[in-house]
Amino acid sequence: MASLTGSPPGSSISWASAGFSCGAGACRGSRSSKHVSFSLPHDVGVYLYDVFIGRFDLWVGFGIVAQMMFAGRFLVQWIESERAGRSVIPVSFWILSILGGGMTLVYGLVRHDAIIILGQVLSNLIYVRNLVLIAKNRRIARQGG
Repeated sequence: MASLTGSPPGSSISWASAGFSCGAGACRGSRSSKHVSFSLPHDVGVYLYDVFIGRFDLWVGFGIVAQMMFAGRFLVQWIESERAGRSVIPVSFWILSILGGGMTLVYGLVRHDAIIILGQVLSNLIYVRNLVLIAKNRRIARQGG
């Protein structure tokens, strides 16, 4: 059995507002006669299994690919910066941002997740704006002005 929040085994933590006290890995509630025990490693394993295996479907796979694409933009930026010998943000960074962010937005819409939807809509507007500014500056440079 594990103790709560890093407390040494045998110590007691009081949750007065909830009416619980825990010690040596077992919790007892004064509001209920039920005995609750837990094992942190087991509970974490059960949670991770539920999140990544038990609830896995096509959309979770899609969301994972979206996150991998979005994270890949940092790898691209790092490689380009190393090649240039200075920090640079290549156009491919913004393209991967839009693709990964757009896929994450679709995932949020399917899952009805307001946090993902708001974050990705706003972020994608910034990514698109950066590409517009890059195109504008390239056009100006080609015209010689």
